[in-house]
Amino acid sequence: GMVRQWQEAFYGERYSCSNMEVGKPDFVKLAEAYGAKGMVIESRDELKDAIAEILAYDGPVLVDVRVTKNENCYPMVAPGKSNAQMIGLPERSKIEATELMYCTNCGAKNIASNNFCPECGTKL
Repeated sequence: GMVRQWQEAFYGERYSCSNMEVGKPDFVKLAEAYGAKGMVIESRDELKDAIAEILAYDGPVLVDVRVTKNENCYPMVAPGKSNAQMIGLPERSKIEATELMYCTNCGAKNIASNNFCPECGTKL
């Protein structure tokens, strides 16, 4: 998860409280205890059918989606950074418009039809 990823990337692999294997509840039983449907998804191959089942169910659903221990989360926000400074965002295509404006907050180029800066979210 994100906490383990932070500990790996920013804190020299000093892990604390990020081993979720020990003491993890049975989320299906937990959901059922509250009158909800509980499901476990073990692999990506199960996602499409599971999502269809979730959407078709008339009531709350708690889904335990299993990922590998070392799976990383992207984009991610580094400790002490803002959402505008996310790491791992896909590269944006170059702006090819004749009329450009610059964001007053971060200075990013924006096409004139944008209402908000896609880099920092400031209203243009």
